[in-house]
Amino acid sequence: MALPDAGVAIIGAGPAGIAAALALLKQGIAVTLLDDGPPPAPRIESLAANGIDLALACGFAPALDHAGLGHAAIMHLYWREQPETKHFGTDGPLLLDRARFHAALRRLLPPAVMHRARVTGIEARSSHEGD
Repeated sequence: MALPDAGVAIIGAGPAGIAAALALLKQGIAVTLLDDGPPPAPRIESLAANGIDLALACGFAPALDHAGLGHAAIMHLYWREQPETKHFGTDGPLLLDRARFHAALRRLLPPAVMHRARVTGIEARSSHEGD
């Protein structure tokens, strides 16, 4: 598969890959984003209140608006030896529909940036090869 020349190739179109692509595009750097993964499984994820500012700084506001389900007032956690219940005041985590969030993130990028491709290896080359 022939891909366009890009200043930067990013492998993976999850939140980190999308954030990197958006930041590079904002700087005028050509980006190719490669991802062959299926859409994420439907489930609810939480974004801690202190992570919302970072998500907004990354340009994710439209995706948060599209996939946000409201803030949690209480959560039952089962990830430690003893289950725990956590009560939040007004600063509970934002609950997100994971599949909708990832789809909305991808829509933040120009379509020409995204490429469905499986990366099976990376080869180092000198920037002087072929000169």
